[in-house]
Amino acid sequence: LNTIELADGVKGVYSDSFNNCGRIKNAVLPANITGKFTWTYLETLTVRGGGEIPYETFKDCGELTTVTVENAGIGNKCFYNCSKLAKVTLGENVSWIGFSPFQGCKNLKYNGYDNALYLGNNNNPYVVLIRAKSEDITNCTISDKCKVIGTYAFRDCSGLTSVIIPDSVTSIGDYAINSERDFRKTHQKIPNKIENSLQMIA
Repeated sequence: LNTIELADGVKGVYSDSFNNCGRIKNAVLPANITGKFTWTYLETLTVRGGGEIPYETFKDCGELTTVTVENAGIGNKCFYNCSKLAKVTLGENVSWIGFSPFQGCKNLKYNGYDNALYLGNNNNPYVVLIRAKSEDITNCTISDKCKVIGTYAFRDCSGLTSVIIPDSVTSIGDYAINSERDFRKTHQKIPNKIENSLQMIA
């Protein structure tokens, strides 16, 4: 067995559920599934449907190279330390990104625009702003195709004085900048529809 596809109604899988099924290299899974998937040989993954991929679900999948997430939110450290992960495709309706979902993914290729790094798809490479290009940036104009600003995106950018957010953005992750107070001080534009999504930190 090298390919597995689970129906949308499946909600939980034990970490050793498929231990005796050979080398699973390809998986299609529903978003709301629970369990840790430390499948040694997993190379490609597609996550279908809405909901949220839970915390650390695919942490340390060392052979994983390609991930497609159609619509789901991506939980904290979801793909942490997937060192061979090189390509992530995100659908237009991905609604939320937790903190450090791709930390340790040293081969992952991002899409750059101005002073930020994004992930998306062939039609829109800027669906989600993952993080700043550098902690040293002082300003950022966010792509007008961006829909989500990820958690901690600008948190360590202590010299940031200007962020321009387009109307396309519908969600800003927690702690996207040092604090709500700092965000309001540095921003040049916040669309009304996300005004209430900013989180107080300090």
